[in-house]
Amino acid sequence: MRLRTVVSATSVVGDVTSETELTLRNGSKLKVTLHVSNDDQVIKLSTNLPAGRLLLHWGVEGGRNYKGGWRLPGPASRPEGTQQYKDRALQSPFQKPTAEGLSSLVLELRGDEASDVLNFVLKDEATNTWYDNHGTNFKLPLRGSGSGVNGGGDLNVKSSSSSSSSSSSSSPSSSSSSSTSPTSSTSPTSSPSAPSVSKDLYDGYAWVRWCYQGRPNRSEAAAAADYDLGALEIRELIARGRKLDELRHVAEGKVKYGDFIRDVVRPLIGDGTLPHGGGGVGTGTGGSLAAPAAGEIGRHDGPLPYIPDDLVAVQAYVLWERAGKPHGADFGHQASRQIIDQIQSGANLEVIMRELNYTPKEVDRQKIKKDEMTRAAAAVAAAKRGVVESTAPPPPPHPQSPSPSPPPPPPPPPAVKPSSGNASPPSQPAAIGKSLDTPHRNPLDLVKQQPKSEGHSTAPLLSAGKSDALVKPLDYLVHRVAVDPTTKWRRVYPLAGKAELLVVVRQSSPSSSSSSSSSSLPASTHESSSSIYMDLITDNASPLVLHWGVNKIGSGEWVRPEDAIWPSGTDVVGQASLETKFRKCGEEDKDETCDLEVGGAKVPLQRITIAVPPKDHDQISCLTFVLRSDDGTMWYKDANNNFKIPLPLSSDDASSASSSSPSSSHAVKGSSSKKPVNGTEAVREASALDDISRQIVDVEVNSSQWTLMHRYNRAADLLSEILNGYYEPMPSEDAISRIFVWLRYSATRHLTWQRNYNTQPRILSAAQDRLTNTAARVHGRYGGEAQEWARALLSTVGRGGDGQRIRDDILHIMHRNKIPEKKGTWMEQWHQKLHNNTTPDDVPICEAYLSFLEANGDRQRYWRVLADNGISRERLEGYDRSITEEPEFWPEKKDALISEFRQYLGVLKAVHSGADLQAAAAAASARVPAAARGFLGYVLGHMGDSQTLPMMEAAVEARTEIGKAMVGDRELLYLDLALEGQVRQAAERGVAAAGFGAAAFMKPLLQNLALSVGKNEEICYCLKAWEGLPMAVRAGGHVSKEDALLAVAVVNRIRRALSEVSDTTVSRIGKIGLLYGQAFGVPHWASQLFAEEVVRGSAAFAVSLAVSAVEPVLRNAAALGAWQVISPVAVTGIVDVVSGLDVVQEKVYEQPTVLISEHVTGEEEVPEGVVAVLTPDAPDVLSHLSVRARNMKVFFATCHDLDPLNAIKAVKGRWARFTPSASGAVSWKEVEEPRGVVGGGSNGNSSSSATATATAALATSSSSAVVLNGGRPPMDLKITIPPWSGKWVVNMTEYRDGIVGAKSKNLARLRGQLPKWVGLPSSITLPFGCCEEALKMAENQKIRDELSELVKTLVARNEQHYNNTHNRNHTTTTTTTNNNNQPQQQQGQSTSSASSSMSVSKILARCRELIMEMAIPSDLRHSLEAGMKLAGIPVPETEDRWLAAVKALKGVWASKYNDRAYYSLRKVGLNFDDVRMAVLVQRIVKAQYAFVIHTKNPSTNDDGEVFCELVKGLGESLVSGMVPGSAVAFRARKNKLAAPEVLCYASKSDGMFVRDTLIFRSDSNGEDLDGYAGAGLYDSITMDPSELRKVDYMEDPIVRDAGFRQQILSRVCQVGYDIEKSLGVAQDIEGVVGPDGSITVVQTRPQV
Repeated sequence: MRLRTVVSATSVVGDVTSETELTLRNGSKLKVTLHVSNDDQVIKLSTNLPAGRLLLHWGVEGGRNYKGGWRLPGPASRPEGTQQYKDRALQSPFQKPTAEGLSSLVLELRGDEASDVLNFVLKDEATNTWYDNHGTNFKLPLRGSGSGVNGGGDLNVKSSSSSSSSSSSSSPSSSSSSSTSPTSSTSPTSSPSAPSVSKDLYDGYAWVRWCYQGRPNRSEAAAAADYDLGALEIRELIARGRKLDELRHVAEGKVKYGDFIRDVVRPLIGDGTLPHGGGGVGTGTGGSLAAPAAGEIGRHDGPLPYIPDDLVAVQAYVLWERAGKPHGADFGHQASRQIIDQIQSGANLEVIMRELNYTPKEVDRQKIKKDEMTRAAAAVAAAKRGVVESTAPPPPPHPQSPSPSPPPPPPPPPAVKPSSGNASPPSQPAAIGKSLDTPHRNPLDLVKQQPKSEGHSTAPLLSAGKSDALVKPLDYLVHRVAVDPTTKWRRVYPLAGKAELLVVVRQSSPSSSSSSSSSSLPASTHESSSSIYMDLITDNASPLVLHWGVNKIGSGEWVRPEDAIWPSGTDVVGQASLETKFRKCGEEDKDETCDLEVGGAKVPLQRITIAVPPKDHDQISCLTFVLRSDDGTMWYKDANNNFKIPLPLSSDDASSASSSSPSSSHAVKGSSSKKPVNGTEAVREASALDDISRQIVDVEVNSSQWTLMHRYNRAADLLSEILNGYYEPMPSEDAISRIFVWLRYSATRHLTWQRNYNTQPRILSAAQDRLTNTAARVHGRYGGEAQEWARALLSTVGRGGDGQRIRDDILHIMHRNKIPEKKGTWMEQWHQKLHNNTTPDDVPICEAYLSFLEANGDRQRYWRVLADNGISRERLEGYDRSITEEPEFWPEKKDALISEFRQYLGVLKAVHSGADLQAAAAAASARVPAAARGFLGYVLGHMGDSQTLPMMEAAVEARTEIGKAMVGDRELLYLDLALEGQVRQAAERGVAAAGFGAAAFMKPLLQNLALSVGKNEEICYCLKAWEGLPMAVRAGGHVSKEDALLAVAVVNRIRRALSEVSDTTVSRIGKIGLLYGQAFGVPHWASQLFAEEVVRGSAAFAVSLAVSAVEPVLRNAAALGAWQVISPVAVTGIVDVVSGLDVVQEKVYEQPTVLISEHVTGEEEVPEGVVAVLTPDAPDVLSHLSVRARNMKVFFATCHDLDPLNAIKAVKGRWARFTPSASGAVSWKEVEEPRGVVGGGSNGNSSSSATATATAALATSSSSAVVLNGGRPPMDLKITIPPWSGKWVVNMTEYRDGIVGAKSKNLARLRGQLPKWVGLPSSITLPFGCCEEALKMAENQKIRDELSELVKTLVARNEQHYNNTHNRNHTTTTTTTNNNNQPQQQQGQSTSSASSSMSVSKILARCRELIMEMAIPSDLRHSLEAGMKLAGIPVPETEDRWLAAVKALKGVWASKYNDRAYYSLRKVGLNFDDVRMAVLVQRIVKAQYAFVIHTKNPSTNDDGEVFCELVKGLGESLVSGMVPGSAVAFRARKNKLAAPEVLCYASKSDGMFVRDTLIFRSDSNGEDLDGYAGAGLYDSITMDPSELRKVDYMEDPIVRDAGFRQQILSRVCQVGYDIEKSLGVAQDIEGVVGPDGSITVVQTRPQV
């Protein structure tokens, strides 16, 4: 498929028309015309393709109301005759051909249907011929200036009107390239003064030089300059007496140019004319940057001296500064020419260096000195020969290039290196260095579009339908089973003679009456819905026999199954096998559907069905078999292996797997708390995860012959099956990450690389090629996290390449250097290993040998390099071709061997080390975008430099540009991985030495992370926030307290984003890595640390290094300690560590416990028996959890420094005392276990009140009493049950005690008491008892009865809980509980309800479901409507809107049965069933900010100070804990309300927002009792769902505008003061600030 003409565009009054013409593979043309007018898009397609019935197979991406993602336009946009193809595409017919033979079709996407991209392929339905773009979709951009059709990134389509397109590869054979090749029109012509030097010699010599450089992509000027240098080199060599025949041999490739450089060029004329970066892409040692301009070579009288790259870079920087620092300007060539001009004018190189304030590196000094000596010796030799160098024939001039294209964008100007010695060898300590002043980018432009359907590509591969064409006999059945809900697994295997075998595994759901009822296949007799059925169907012409057995779970051994599963006619063969003849399909069940028709002819099929009864499901792993012909003359295998049919997971396995991971239903069975398993148990458990895991574990554990080649091919098979959808509905990120885990274990040498099989290098590299190309296709197909794992997978395997060179070149080296192939020598042993089974170990072996040679035969150096790479003597000796000897040293061959093996190391790296930068850059040289080349060149030229910041910046900018073209491109993916590695190395090297200066690294490191992760939106917002900080912070300079406060908020957001990245990785691969490792026999420590090591090797870890370096300095500058005390209480308890407060809120601790919880949202309940909660999380001080913790006298604090928190974790299981100070610090110490405290450990489930007798024994000198009873208040509390008032709705004038709750009453009391500038929302309330009254309706009878039984069960549980508590207070015995937190039934107790076996959480969940199912009286709705109208509250406009309102109302009622409410009430002895829920109804007030005020500072109990918190959007993001991060916190003295003090800025990533709607607020009788705060126990619900949106506080005036901030914060404080004054007691107030600055109070209640 070719694109010939491309886009011509015109613009008339906003209208744009573009045309694109494509050449299809049969030579036919397709013309695509796009007309865009305002929001309408009209696409006309016309073609002269001869077709019977031509269809457009299509779909679109994006659109006005679509955030990216694949979609199918609605009916109005579908041409007549359009049909939907499955759920992935539309098929629209072209009109019949005109007299001219043109078929056409018009698509109209108007209004909201206007889209971003059209994806399409063509299909001739009559002949089932598909026309696609080399296996991918055609893509037509429908918006913006980009026009033309492309193949999803595979084709680069250039506009015909463009004159500045980037250059393509400068291959000598590329006549259309905008770069000039050595054989292009810039070649010199013959000169009369040099008749013996032909044009062919110049051309051939330029060619070998270009090949020596790795055939890099070059600008025309660079190619011409290198051509001139080649011509100069020829002249210089002729002047030195070299023969033309010798030069012709080089030009013809008979002599390797690399050898010629080493043996001839350098000794005679030095390095001045050498091409840059010999053997790869890079700046090398001064060659190309020192190149003169075209036509200027003849001006000098001798060979050029060696000119260091860095000297040219400094000169380029000076020229760039003089020109005014133009963005993107390239002064490298001009700088090179200027230096050469000075040398040709007689200037000394040292003088030039001094003038530029340049200090050369030691390596450059040595080269300059050596070059001077070489040139001096050459001059003496020339004088003795009587040769005058000036008589060398000058090269002919260059003819003009017919149409030169502008060069690609230049590299960034490098930093000037001061003369103090910063241009130092890599051995010097790392330094920050000077920034490159990289281009400014909007960080949000880096946000990656996420696939609409998680884990799947944005646009499906439309031409995948090619494989769906019904042209094979089994295709009809394949299509049926693909959509059959009973199908659990399917495969089609090719047999001989184009025959196929279809294997289908079926199992109906338990609810199905029979498996045959919904099955697409003809049913076999006596099928049972509980069995698993394996159907084998083939269209093979001759009769076949199934030779089969089974594998037990955890074993690869072929065994004979129980006879219960044998089909009729099965015979026993040998000890372990069975044979069953295939029967003609329909022979037993007389089902005519078994006879298929293709082309009018019936195709007889053969079939076997094997049924596995339920009792064998947990015993059999898979059916394993081969096929043979009935006469025994033919055998059929699966690529020389047995066929295997896996059994699906049992329901128990599936539910266990589902419950063990939040990310996937295919997650790991069991939990990390289980003891390690090994052997058969481990294999069984890992195999039971899913089909992919079963196959991975099977081949890894049970294959007798196994090498890297086998592993790579099997991984490629699995990836191909993922692409073909074999594992759906398993999320693609789950499937790909499992293969990553497997290959990562291989890459880290935890799996065998060779077992009973030898693999030649070319075969291994072919397997690598296949795997890596398949992985690249996966990367191109998917987006988001799946794409991230596909990229990570490439890091575990080398790219492949020319594996045969590994085998050939080692022999060439040995022969050239006359090293004998003698047994018992190190070289021969390594040679044999390379010949028979090369592995990635050969790279460090070669590096170790090079180090050995460079150290003049020091074997310690050899062993040290091996040890650094994890290779021991035992590993060397353990190879199939073992290496047992020490390397030999030949002094006379040292230099030659070093040169040879350096090149050989490149060969090894090209095959085995895909992420090696030099190898990756060489492989991707022709693909690197022009805008990335300069940055890439900087990185290649400064590897190992001491200055880390410019290295990071250049590498990250190169990655940014490469990322635009990287999707699905293997070579660019490897280059991207290599650059990421350079950034990580620079960070690890530079952060430790930089101190607070590491702040300068944050920008490139965050940008680097954004480029690496699949879901990067939050990282991009963090980058934007960091860039918004003052320069003093970003540069690591002196910062003020205000700047430091702001920076701490940004750092907190970054830390949280890093945690999310880490948690995502661990949740995806942590348990998988553990189970795989146990199944593979990996050392326990390696499998335990698997996920952690992956995180530590990621881009996120580099950011965390910088954060750890800068955060302490910033917190100190902001006068913030390590601790933030939310609830100050001195406590003593036993230390325990949990992952999150939510996972233990049901637990009852029988001893006073100090919990260290890794995660706290603010929405949970403190478990009973817990006296303190310490966390690294940052819940809001005024969140509901914080309020309840203070009320319950629970010590609650955040620790921002991991060191003290880790020290506390270290005393887990021991007693400690914690004391907060008035200044906000926390001190603690270990103490002895208090006497009188009931024992049993922190894992007990009995009540904390058993510690009551210990309270008196623990005296304290502190003014606050030590809390030991888990916060249970000493006073008795009681909830009074109010009667129903007889009204469904009451207005504000009717708010009274016993009718509505405190929220409603307080709002009524505030009327007329506040300043006019403070608003109150109009409100009505559904009073207490409405829910209970509605349940009395006849239609709610069943719901009421079930709810009553459930409540009785919970009440009985509570009574038994308190009985147990009372008994423990008087005796030392304890009561056991089961895993569901249910007390074991006492003898004689009974519960009539079936709910007695349910856990508390399940009972409460069912209660909530019942409330949501209840009917609502019509009178209630009418009263609600009338009350709204009277109060001025908007009434729902439609029936759908009323349904939404009723749903929100019932949601508030249902929250009576929230888990946290139940446990909170139980702790204080209150009956949850006594709660009655009034519901306050208000219109949502449009808000710019929401705030919460406590009119008495809750952290210090200072009643002279107001404490407030403020966020963007709805207040739920502050009080509920649903949005992590801190709010803007501030305080003010009540006598200085106009001078609020900001305590911290917001670090929240998201805000909660909702459309103009209603809110239904809980207002229960159990929330605000004396001495008990039920804040946040029950729900307030908006009629329309709220949504989370990213927020950027750095751009908000609350941060940016100090005056605006002071005004808003002081007014909020004033509101709190006025309300407290009106109501007489300290208040907990919620309100909003409108876009116009108006303030509205939405609720208030007494502060507790």
